[in-house]
Amino acid sequence: MSQTTLSPASTPRPIGRQIAIIVLAVISGLVHLYRALLMFGLLGGMGMGGPRSGGRRFSGGPPPGAHPGGGGPGLMGMLPVPLSVLFLLNFVGYIVLAVAFYLPALERYRQITRWVLLVYALVTIILWYLFTGAGPGQFPIGYGDKVVEVALIVLLLFDMRSPAQSKG
Repeated sequence: MSQTTLSPASTPRPIGRQIAIIVLAVISGLVHLYRALLMFGLLGGMGMGGPRSGGRRFSGGPPPGAHPGGGGPGLMGMLPVPLSVLFLLNFVGYIVLAVAFYLPALERYRQITRWVLLVYALVTIILWYLFTGAGPGQFPIGYGDKVVEVALIVLLLFDMRSPAQSKG
């Protein structure tokens, strides 16, 4: 049996735009991990992202006494798993896609990975808006993460337009 090894010179290296894509995907993944840890109560003294106020934790829902909207069951009630688990799964998804985007062994699938990562970020933005309404009471980290995800989508689109440069 013969083994083929790649020398460091023959291993494709990511270009600047690809590095930025990887970094943005990891940042968004870490934001979702942070939110999951907050919701699991693993970051002490914090509820759903805000400090305790008046002895109660901020739940991320409507203010006390406010009508939850809609008359029927809310969108949150239709989730198949707790929101904290979805945040954790979103973290895993971003990290796996960032690794798949970079790995030389998966280079032939990079175009597919680009599309999956782009759709993943887009679906994340849409679901965030549907679940939160993106109202003024939302956490700044959510808005910051959406900026990161939009930048990720834009870079992925630019990366698709120049395939000769994006091959490594």
